[in-house]
Amino acid sequence: MKISCVPGVQVSAEDELLRNWQQQFGEGWDVQHLLVESAVSWGGQTRLAFGRATAIDPLGHQHQVAVFLRGATVDILPVLEANGIEYVVLVEQPRVPVGQIVLPLRPAWSKGRMSP
Repeated sequence: MKISCVPGVQVSAEDELLRNWQQQFGEGWDVQHLLVESAVSWGGQTRLAFGRATAIDPLGHQHQVAVFLRGATVDILPVLEANGIEYVVLVEQPRVPVGQIVLPLRPAWSKGRMSP
């Protein structure tokens, strides 16, 4: 996989964050290029990175996707409110987002009480 960065951003292919991400791909996936547009590092390691990737799926289709990589960090589960309705942004696993249908389990805890 070719990795490049926008000017002012430094991420190495040897960073644990990128190695762990590459190990998550299913068989047959080929990520050809990752352009890292933003990265946050502390303690000598890249902890968060955002960019764009070009990937080929097992059927040979090419995908241009946004990639958000997080390393050894605390997960954040933001709750968005629009027109009085609350929405939760769910990140299941660090992998290439290609529009798949998933049926995750609902969170059982909401605003300090159990949901039905």
